[in-house]
Order: sequence, then structure tokens, then C-alpha cells
Amino acid sequence: MLPNETKMKIEILLDKGMVFSAKKLCEKMIETDNSEYLKFQYANILRMCTLFSKSENTFRTIDVERIPEKYRYYYHLYLAHLLMDIGKTEQAKDELKKCMQFEVSDTIPYVYIASLLLGEQDNEEAIDYLTRALDKKGDIDEVYYNLATRFLVRGDLDSAMNAINSCLRLDPEYPNAQVIKEDLIELERMNW
Repeated sequence: MLPNETKMKIEILLDKGMVFSAKKLCEKMIETDNSEYLKFQYANILRMCTLFSKSENTFRTIDVERIPEKYRYYYHLYLAHLLMDIGKTEQAKDELKKCMQFEVSDTIPYVYIASLLLGEQDNEEAIDYLTRALDKKGDIDEVYYNLATRFLVRGDLDSAMNAINSCLRLDPEYPNAQVIKEDLIELERMNW
């Protein structure tokens, strides 16, 4: 199989959730193409297979400067995801902040860092990151949903209602959004 065909096959397997097959195919490909790009893709596949130590060790072997510039964002994002999975929160936040330095207009690093901040109970900084994500591309409905929950924690019911309504306008079926809205309506009825 040609390298480009193999790369496409790996992507197809990953899209289907067949991570162990993608891992095996990627290992074969590394035998002939040991590029930094392929190594960080492999490290991410290892993470998806829950082979965290092997993934972390693979990430350590990568020379980021040898990854083509247009893919470095993904290197930092995948490494951040691994670091989140293994509980290295501060390092994960550092990698996510590196993602934000790229010209990529993506909500993912903002949502992830806000999630990490929630674990630290830093609600205000989480709101700040989520608000900054609103002018990015991606799952804006997810950003509004997360903002609604953060505004609820703050006790700002009006902002929470605005955020959850924005979420529902973008995706009327967003998981749990309707429950949050009903909860807000109940809080208003209780005069909170």
C-alpha cells in the first residue's frame, strides 16, 4: 500500500473508532516512514488505545522543530490530551496555551483549558477562556453550554439563560441543554 493510501486508511479506521487496527497499520508505516509527523500521530493513537506510558515515551522522542509548521498545532493538542488523560494538568494547560498561539481558529484548546480550570475550581478564568472561544470556529454550541454552566455556578442566571438559549439555537438537541434550561426556569420561579 502506498504511504498516502496508508495514511488515508489510518484516518478511516480512526473515524470508525478502530484504534487498535489504526495502531497496527501505523506501526507498519513507521517501519518505512519514521517522520516526526507520523510519530506524533502514532503517539496519539497509542493514547486512544490507553497505552499512556508508551504514548508519553513516543512524544518524548519527537523533535517538534522537524514537524511541518502546519501540523505543530495538532502535536501540541494531542500532547495536551495525553497530559489531561494522565492527570498532568499544569503541563496540559501549557500545551493548550501553545495551541492558542497558532493561527488556527479552533474552540478545542479553549474548551479543554476551561475544563481543566473547572477541576481547579477557577470558575472566572474558565469563563474568560470560554468567552474568548466564542469568536473561534468549531463547536460554539459546546462553548455556550459550558458558559451556561459556569454562569450558573457564579449565580448569574441571566447570563446563564442567554448562553443556554444560544446553545439551543445552534443545536436544539444538544445533550443536557434542555435540562439546564428547565433548571434555570425553576430557579427563576424560586426567585433565586
